Amino acid sequence: MEWPDPDAVTTLSDLVVYLERLAASFEQTPDEWQNHDIGSYLEGIAAWLRATPTLPDVQAERARELEQARPTWRGVANLFYVGSIYE
Repeated sequence: MEWPDPDAVTTLSDLVVYLERLAASFEQTPDEWQNHDIGSYLEGIAAWLRATPTLPDVQAERARELEQARPTWRGVANLFYVGSIYE
């Protein structure tokens, strides 16, 4: 299964569809996920947010988006994405 693209999320409706696809990805290909329980998943998100300013591979646009006073739906989608891959 192809990973859903968090950068394609621009509206609340897009986020709902993205989360449904992300859940399906976990069900169909759990071996591609780094975090398999909610505690590890949330810690992955927190760890990524903590490390973001120092990560060389984080796109500058993504980092700027996270620093904005008002998060975007795409930024929220990216948080759910990184929870699946970041330890």
